[in-house]
Amino acid sequence: MELEEWEALHHYRSPGQVWILATQEPAAIIPDFLPPKVYRYNTYNWSFTFHSTSDIHGAYGWYTPHDKPRSNTRGINWYQIKPKFASWVSSRHCEGLVWDRTKFVKDLNKFIPIDMYGVCGNATISRNRDIAKGVLKKYKFHVSLENSCCSEYLSEKVWNALQTWESVPIVLGGTKEEYDKYMPPHSYIHADDYKSMEELANYILVVGRNESLYNSYFDWRNIGTVQQQSFNDRFPVFQQGACKVVDKFEQHKRSPIRKSFDPYGPHWFGSCYRCGEHSWIQDYNFWGKRLLYSKSWEDNRTLYWM
Repeated sequence: MELEEWEALHHYRSPGQVWILATQEPAAIIPDFLPPKVYRYNTYNWSFTFHSTSDIHGAYGWYTPHDKPRSNTRGINWYQIKPKFASWVSSRHCEGLVWDRTKFVKDLNKFIPIDMYGVCGNATISRNRDIAKGVLKKYKFHVSLENSCCSEYLSEKVWNALQTWESVPIVLGGTKEEYDKYMPPHSYIHADDYKSMEELANYILVVGRNESLYNSYFDWRNIGTVQQQSFNDRFPVFQQGACKVVDKFEQHKRSPIRKSFDPYGPHWFGSCYRCGEHSWIQDYNFWGKRLLYSKSWEDNRTLYWM
């Protein structure tokens, strides 16, 4: 949106009207949600996002430890029931927006076997949830790469891998500390833990060929559980999400607090960064290649696509 459009919106805004930034996408790929700098502090009052600091929290999923550890009553040998190696599903942003994750997967596929589903890959899969779940549950690993690297952006990709497909996710998106904070212990492989793609691939191969080591990535199921929040809970245009907004307004009426949400702040656009700490991962970033972006983002309006 251009400055004139934001000016028009503010002109017709009713006094005392609450504006909410509501999205399940990270800031790095929705630049139109960012107002011009002149409206930085007086556009949005609340936020409804996946981030834990949001006024209305719409997390994709979460991990909850049990009160007491449980024995493996299911008696499952996860290694034996998964004959295929690794899968990846992507049907959006194939060309990459912030980093070239498609090239990352194809390069990783030179070292380990990966079946790539969706329009970004070379295999097809039904959109029917039950059929898709049956196909993907046969894989030991699932490549769960986010479209950008912003604080706490752990999307349905990783939670589907854990809960729906019951596989070991290979992840990159949030920081390692955030994955450790929100996901089950010893449940995933973080790409940035390794000094090269070859080192990452070698470790995945070691895990995928070692029955006891692979099964250890499922031990967390004895001490906790994961849960995903439904699509309707995460969007205010649906009943459950709308009810969350109404509840927030009821609280606001009882105890009104005039608040300003800073879309450029450290929990939103300011939390987006280059993917990976290691240079081999940063080589896949488009920052500075396809985006005009500088570290002094506070002095700029937003991202601009080249």
